[in-house]
Amino acid sequence: VIIIALFIISAFYSQKYGEEVGSFVEKGGAFGMVAYVVIAIIATVAAPISAAPLIPIAAGAWGAVLTAMLSIFGWTIGSLIAFAIGRKYGLPLVQKLVSGQKLEKLHKYIPREKAFWSVVLLRIMIPVDLLSYALGIFGILDWKRYTLATIIGIFPFAFIFAYLGTLPILYQLFSISAGILLIFIIYISGGKRFYR
Repeated sequence: VIIIALFIISAFYSQKYGEEVGSFVEKGGAFGMVAYVVIAIIATVAAPISAAPLIPIAAGAWGAVLTAMLSIFGWTIGSLIAFAIGRKYGLPLVQKLVSGQKLEKLHKYIPREKAFWSVVLLRIMIPVDLLSYALGIFGILDWKRYTLATIIGIFPFAFIFAYLGTLPILYQLFSISAGILLIFIIYISGGKRFYR
């Protein structure tokens, strides 16, 4: 809820002061884009920080398509780092970053026989960081399949969030509410049957 509120506030001010924000960000040039990607990586690795409130600012300065591509790149790199940490150091270290109880609960929802598509679906419903650590610890997917499942899973949301950040506030509120409802419906109907 806090992240959604910050996203909407960020979108409001980036639209209200669009020219000023745009010129400030554009002055940074390529450095601004690199900084955005680095923040996305850190936010993915260091749960529960989120870079979502920066998306409307980035979309206002660079456009929705470029912002989405930068987000995909940052989130993917961050998820690979979290995956590597989980795989190398296991539960004792990861428990210092995220809840071990949540990780154990999440493990039950990833069947080995449908692991790839399970990860794609879970990317839609669960924060990137938590799932990345869990998959690294429990070793359900190899690196290649994990990377591909991650990109497929975050691809739609990167574009949705980027375009959402450029919409008027009322449209954002409606779209976010509809998105939460859709995820809930997927979980209740298709998700439960998929995981049995």
